Amino acid sequence: MVCVGLLQLVNYREWTESLGYDREWLIQITQSTIYKELVSKIKNIGGVVLQCRHDYFIVLEPYLENLKEVNKNIIDELSEYSPVPIKLILVCGNDPYAAQDKACKLLQRMKDSITILTDGNIREVGIVHVDVNDFTNLTFTNNAYDSYVEIVNLIWRFTNELKGLGVLVQYLGGDNIALIFNPKRINEVINYINKIPNIKAGVGIDSIPRRAFEKATKALDTIRSKGREVKILVLR
Repeated sequence: MVCVGLLQLVNYREWTESLGYDREWLIQITQSTIYKELVSKIKNIGGVVLQCRHDYFIVLEPYLENLKEVNKNIIDELSEYSPVPIKLILVCGNDPYAAQDKACKLLQRMKDSITILTDGNIREVGIVHVDVNDFTNLTFTNNAYDSYVEIVNLIWRFTNELKGLGVLVQYLGGDNIALIFNPKRINEVINYINKIPNIKAGVGIDSIPRRAFEKATKALDTIRSKGREVKILVLR
């Protein structure tokens, strides 16, 4: 079973506003450090982190027998880098979008630092690793900022058009975007990707989110190595 978690930095806005006017550099350093430490810890249990808003992070984790204890240790260690308290709620067995939506609503009422809700039966997660064709040439033909705007527009399109399929969208940097989905909807996701011009996509499916991402990246690299003979490759 796969769990989608929402990690909240509690009263983060109040902390930022207490720093005075010359604060943005410190906020950026703090956010980057917390993200780095969270990724380094979640990967060890086969998980994946989505940056989201920086005061909220979305985590994808495999279901473990000692899930609460493992995440308590992660939060305790992460607290060394956070200026505010941390809360985490994990919703297991649901569509990625629906799970984070449910987590956000429950998070406001929870008193414990960690809550785990198991009320679904989705055992695997699907991850699409999207890459834009000829992005390097686009950068040199135009410029770095305009190529970045192209990616932002693509992310906007994905977030708006795939929400109905329960998909989460994450920018990875460069021309890389991740789509997190319920494998039961793989045909709908593939049909959608086939309609988007000038991209290729590796798809990975697994009960371990980190392994699903690895498969997606391997599939994408395979497409590249074969000279884009295919647009989409799925590895299970």
